[in-house]
Amino acid sequence: MNSLRKDVPRRDLELKRLDALNSFVFNVDTPAELVQVYSRYHMRGEPLNTLERIQDAYLSATEEDLRDLAIRFLDPSKIQVFVVADKTMPVKGKGGAQLTLEQGLKALAKNLGLPYREIELR
Repeated sequence: MNSLRKDVPRRDLELKRLDALNSFVFNVDTPAELVQVYSRYHMRGEPLNTLERIQDAYLSATEEDLRDLAIRFLDPSKIQVFVVADKTMPVKGKGGAQLTLEQGLKALAKNLGLPYREIELR
């Protein structure tokens, strides 16, 4: 997160841009869902071209725009990360060492000086 406040890697920018745009495309699968989207825009008093405006904003966003947003809104001290997974899943650690996901996450938290807390799945 701190690195995003300094530099947004071009490859990551393009991947995230396409990911965000695809989420719009695949979020509206049928004509009925499209009608629902436009109905929400109308009920909230938003312009009916809101979807196009959002897509245009994603396409035209620059590295500088994203860096400025990261500086403004990404505060690592206020972020919580939740991982829902099998903690016994094998992963590769530093140097290719084999460990469990739990061991890897605990080590990462310790290295970053972050708290680690496990909440049992109910």
